[in-house]
Amino acid sequence: MGERNGLGKGNKKRLLVLIMIGASLFVTTGCGIKKASNVPKGVPASVIKPIEVIAEAKPTEPPAVVVRDAVKSRSPMKIFKDVPRDVQIPAYYSLVDLDNVPHAVYAYNLGNNETVFRVYGEVQELEDGNVVNTLTGFFTAKITIQNDGYHVETDKEEYPVVLEEETPATLKTCVVPTKQNITNYVNKAKADKAAYEKALAKAQKNGSELPKEPEWDGLPILTKDTPSVKIPSELRAVRKVANLYYYESKYRENEYRRYATPDGTTSGYYISNSKGELKDGSLEVDIKSDVTKERRRQNKAVTKPSDGIYRVPVKIYLSDGQLQVVDQIIIR
Repeated sequence: MGERNGLGKGNKKRLLVLIMIGASLFVTTGCGIKKASNVPKGVPASVIKPIEVIAEAKPTEPPAVVVRDAVKSRSPMKIFKDVPRDVQIPAYYSLVDLDNVPHAVYAYNLGNNETVFRVYGEVQELEDGNVVNTLTGFFTAKITIQNDGYHVETDKEEYPVVLEEETPATLKTCVVPTKQNITNYVNKAKADKAAYEKALAKAQKNGSELPKEPEWDGLPILTKDTPSVKIPSELRAVRKVANLYYYESKYRENEYRRYATPDGTTSGYYISNSKGELKDGSLEVDIKSDVTKERRRQNKAVTKPSDGIYRVPVKIYLSDGQLQVVDQIIIR
């Protein structure tokens, strides 16, 4: 009966095993699934994990470096009490004595009632608090008067002055505007003008070269309205040099003063030598304070200062335009 059906019990078992093996092969190779390779013998393919795909690692970029600008600043300015000996002081600088000011202050005349002040100082340039540079030299100073006296103000952000760029006033000798000198000047000006107009008319008539018109020579123009001044009786004129005067000091030495102008408008007396030579940028001498009885020759000789320091009263204009009379210190 079994044979009639075509398969016996033994054959059925073999057929069932074949079917199971075929199904297993179908699972591992069919439906586009890649057959696992490198499968160890004796290990069912179903327990082998699929090979993982490892992505190519990209190099890690270094973190961005933020560059911070250095914090720049300057230290407070240090003003020297005295200029170091190895520093050359410009000839047109005058050392002035300001009450209650503990350091050296220099000044020079710029003309037009303006005085320029200088101090010798030092300021340090800093980066993040560290000193990277030191600036030393003469600095611009502003001088004013406050409740406690003279006050010196400097700007630490400024640089030392360039001496080659300074422009002290050039002094030109001029006549003292006394009443007589004013009269003489006005009369001469009238005569010069009349002579020019006559020569001009003549040249225009005959077609000749025109005369040169009188030019201002950089000296004060005197008119009949110019205020006159009186030459102090204590001053003696030096005959060989125009507008040069002197008086004998209490030290039995001649003090020379010459009348000059720093700007062609204002004029006054300035320190000079016996030849009448003037120094550009000089401060005007306050002649009223200069020829006082205490400063002139005494009946009894006065001993000269051992340090060679002389004091001459001069006029300065503070930074706010205020006029002051202070001592200029001269070392002879």
